[in-house]
Amino acid sequence: MFRSVTQKSNPILLPPLLLTVGLLLFGFGVLVIGIDAMHMRPDEQLTYQNMRFDFFESMTVLITRNNQAPLWWIQIWAWQRTAGMTEFAGRVNSILWSMITLSLLYQMGKTWFRDKRFGWFAIAILSVNSYFFIYALEIRMYVLGMTTAVLSMWLFSGWLRKRTISSAMMYGLSTAVMLYTHYYLGFIVIVQVLYFVIFHLLNWTLIRQMVIAGTTALLAWLVGLIVLINQLQWIAFAESGGLTVPTKPTNSDTILELAQLASNGYWWLYGIIVLIGLILLWRKRWYWLMLVWLIGFPALVFILNTQATVYNIRYTSFLIPAIGLTIGAAIGAIPFDKKFAWSNWSLVIFLCGVSLYNLQNYIPERIPFRTILGDISQTYQVDDVWYALPIEAYNFYDDQYDRYLPDSLIDNRVFSAEDAISNRRIWFTTDRFLQDDVQAEFRLLEATHRVWYVAESSECSNEYCYIAQLMVAPPMDEAVYFGETLGFLGADISPIEDNQLEVILWWEVEQSPTEDYSISLQLLRDDGSLVTQVDRQIDPPSDDIGEIPTSAMIPDDNYIDLRVLDLPPDVANGDYTLQVVVYQWWDGIRLMLPDDRDAFEIETIPLNR
Repeated sequence: MFRSVTQKSNPILLPPLLLTVGLLLFGFGVLVIGIDAMHMRPDEQLTYQNMRFDFFESMTVLITRNNQAPLWWIQIWAWQRTAGMTEFAGRVNSILWSMITLSLLYQMGKTWFRDKRFGWFAIAILSVNSYFFIYALEIRMYVLGMTTAVLSMWLFSGWLRKRTISSAMMYGLSTAVMLYTHYYLGFIVIVQVLYFVIFHLLNWTLIRQMVIAGTTALLAWLVGLIVLINQLQWIAFAESGGLTVPTKPTNSDTILELAQLASNGYWWLYGIIVLIGLILLWRKRWYWLMLVWLIGFPALVFILNTQATVYNIRYTSFLIPAIGLTIGAAIGAIPFDKKFAWSNWSLVIFLCGVSLYNLQNYIPERIPFRTILGDISQTYQVDDVWYALPIEAYNFYDDQYDRYLPDSLIDNRVFSAEDAISNRRIWFTTDRFLQDDVQAEFRLLEATHRVWYVAESSECSNEYCYIAQLMVAPPMDEAVYFGETLGFLGADISPIEDNQLEVILWWEVEQSPTEDYSISLQLLRDDGSLVTQVDRQIDPPSDDIGEIPTSAMIPDDNYIDLRVLDLPPDVANGDYTLQVVVYQWWDGIRLMLPDDRDAFEIETIPLNR
């Protein structure tokens, strides 16, 4: 049997400690693995743009030219200069704050219901919650807002338990910390006041201490209040009396969207669990505090939203910790016989399993710049040019380009199709591919270049459109014709790997040939003897096309033909001639070139193994 780690009066048992640490590591692992699935959005880029100056200038810009509370920005300024400006470092910062949130939730669940299981269940359920997942990885102030909301609720409940002036002052300080983090956290303060009024309105001792807490909060937030008054001129309001940032109306669709995200799509199941908790825990005031937090906070925002456009799903993210607490407490309170005590854990594991399964359906689909531009970085060649539309400056796009594209390609950026066409290899990227003006630019490039490669995750879907294509022109400007029938436009030769020489041949026709010819790619020794060859019709690299008979070739188009020559393992080092031949497969007669040769010598291939 395990003994306690210490011999204090309140021993810490090793198995519960290990379970707590294990659940926190589980939540940490879900978030770390999830980093790759989350892509930056424009507001996240502002985290870097606004804090790129020295500390004094960054804070001055924030206070005098912005509408944000300062605490998040102070810590992210310090973090960026400690851990770096990468997207990964930014998300790690958010994960660390999320771990503090989960740790505080454990303490709240354990203390409020005097059972460690309630804290464990809260950690497990929130770790796989889609709403938590998104904003625990967001490189914005919402993650710190969740932490400060939990801290304030913890100190609020601590004050109501202890009923001392010092605990009231600590709670008051926590409300100031929330308002220094995000102004919408004022709704959490309103929720706390409502709870106080409902349950403690006639307790004069607590009322006096509430006045002390409020005075402490006001004095602590006095600087923030002055900042907010100055920032009001920079908070843009629409004619309707609300924010001009994208907002949503208060209606059934908006409320259902929030419920779906908060429950990984199982809003009905979560609703049943909340009702079970209400039946079992209605005498527990802390459960009512969780419900007021979970339901009252967004309800206040939705009500205000009917008069002024102030609702966006990220502005209610401060309710997220209440999801884990409320659902975990309800499951933990289900009374099973001692022989079936494991049943509570089984329900939690089941809920976590289905929630984790459905989590991927709620990961926001954003332009995956990291994937698309990263693929370009791995594929591009030094002399490639880059033609990106739109050409006007857009800070978020420029930030992504600087992060994930090589400097040499950025330096080779061109700003018109005419400038691009003179280059053989063009990376054409745009988020407006389906628009008529962009299609016209694409057709102009397509007249001389063919789509050679499409970057990973490059597509136009229901959620985003970003196309990144490598367009390549043939190696030769003018074709050399075999028998005045089949035009050869050159070859792209890859380095020899694993005794294989990969070659792509380019072809065109002025008129569709009447016959199907065979094409032979050959490697010859100095004496003209054959080393290896591949004979067949045109075979494009794409697996779903298949071979193309020469009689099926269309004028005013070009065709690429992939050939792989297998080199004999005993072939000697030296220089070899790579040539191409076109012949009639039925009698072996070769088509002649204009200079009366029957083969086109492509290049000398040195072999040194």
